[in-house]
Amino acid sequence: MQFQKTQLALALSALLVSASFSGAANAATGYEVTELEPVTGALSFSVTSMNNSGNYTGIGYNLADILIRTELLDPENFEGIEDFNELSASEYMQLRNYLLSTNGSLADSTAQKLSSLRGVVFQGMNMSLNEDLDTIEPATGLLSQSNDVLLHDINEQNQVVGEHRAPFIQQEGVNGAGEPVQYFVRDRYPHGLWSNGVDHVELPAEPGLTYGGLSRAYAINDHNQVVGYAAVADNDRIVAAYEKCSDPESETAHLPLKVCMHTAWFSERFAQVITAPLYTEQAYTWTLDATGTVVSQTTLGAAPTLLDEQEDVAEEDRLTGVVRSEAVDINNQGVAVGFTSLRNEFFVLSYATVFKDGEALWVLPRDTEGFTQSRATHINDNGYIVGDALIRNFQFNRKRLFVAHVDGREPVFPDGHFSHSAWEARDLNNLNQVVGRAERDRTLVQNRPTSAFLYDIETDTLTDLNSQLACNSGYHLFDAVSINEHGDIVALANKEVTREIDGRSYTTHAVQPVLLRASDTVEACGDNTGNQERKGAALSPMQFAMAATLSVFAVFSRRRRKAKK
Repeated sequence: MQFQKTQLALALSALLVSASFSGAANAATGYEVTELEPVTGALSFSVTSMNNSGNYTGIGYNLADILIRTELLDPENFEGIEDFNELSASEYMQLRNYLLSTNGSLADSTAQKLSSLRGVVFQGMNMSLNEDLDTIEPATGLLSQSNDVLLHDINEQNQVVGEHRAPFIQQEGVNGAGEPVQYFVRDRYPHGLWSNGVDHVELPAEPGLTYGGLSRAYAINDHNQVVGYAAVADNDRIVAAYEKCSDPESETAHLPLKVCMHTAWFSERFAQVITAPLYTEQAYTWTLDATGTVVSQTTLGAAPTLLDEQEDVAEEDRLTGVVRSEAVDINNQGVAVGFTSLRNEFFVLSYATVFKDGEALWVLPRDTEGFTQSRATHINDNGYIVGDALIRNFQFNRKRLFVAHVDGREPVFPDGHFSHSAWEARDLNNLNQVVGRAERDRTLVQNRPTSAFLYDIETDTLTDLNSQLACNSGYHLFDAVSINEHGDIVALANKEVTREIDGRSYTTHAVQPVLLRASDTVEACGDNTGNQERKGAALSPMQFAMAATLSVFAVFSRRRRKAKK
């Protein structure tokens, strides 16, 4: 499968002109749909970011090709399985799910560990990074197939970023009774990842931390500036854990140090209640050269929270809590966006945050509804910021999309398909177009299904992408996750698939990413949902034509910066 880098200005114009909120299925230019190549061994996958060349990052999941070492399992726990050497598809899934259970084997350091997330890069074909980052398991002589790779973004140089969770390797040891056992050991905490397809670099946390800290990367711009979050200071919990794991007199003395420290991370990562974090984590940035050498790294800080407003409060009455921040996108001017959170045992607050000029600032004014339950998710080179805030409606909190700007202009909350619908952005390009998912059915109070949307900030035009497909397309697009400067969109549909993996046949409902590309050979079916048009949102034909003309000029005059979560 090849994606051609083409200018689709005319198609974009036709798309804007054809957008309709009336529900009429008028003949108009629509989108051709191309299913994207499946990820080897995965029953489902999702795309996370696409650049102007049509290359993309993705994550494969629901993996069915991991070698399960059945000789390490107790057959008495699986009485329904007669032959562990000839597993059926359902039996394989039973064992796999058992080993991935967070309440069971995943927490057991003596049980085999399996990959659950496969990071892929498409450049003419899908390439998995898991194998490159994996380690040979000495007990089998094969790759461990136990590391996870989450890829979040790709820039115009085809450099990608995300997170790597290191592989587990089998190691001999003893249990608390002194009896020999086999442990599965991971030697470090998860770290941010940068790759150009040849060189793979884990992005360090702040230097000097106990056990090396942890980090994650979410976005990269075209100047090789990466943002995410990282540990910047030890907290008491990591210090105490390391001391206990290193103490030959403690009750965990029989455990290998790496097993004991992984248990500390796991108990925080999968805790059922709010717990004290191992580290202080803050929004972070790394600058790299073309080979992945980290040239500089620094924290971006955190925006003010309620903890900064207690000067006149008696010490015994002051709030306490944990403050952390994340940067989830960055534009080519080096301005990043994300959120700052404050949590304690009673509440969790989140403030949409912009990181610029060495400061961390609120995106929304403090008197904005949803101010303390907000996050900024994308920023483009024109300075537009999009994000969402939780706003209460009909007794339910709903994510409402907002549009703000780095220049400080008043943020706006567009209506969406209707004024109390939940909708959230997945991507933003430099044509000021937003894609994401939005509720359509106003007759339901909760559990509303979603549809993929395209929203134009400048014209306040919202389009259900399903209305731009041919009437017999066979797809319902429930989300749109990426859009590039050509107006090409990656959307998600549910589909029943049958795949043959390792001699087993699996039939399941899976997420299928599709590429949408404007085409004058496709007649858009129109909006057949039966929902009323968005109040106050319809544009006149002349307004549509003007917006389309401006969009044509914008394609050739604006330099794109891919913005992605």
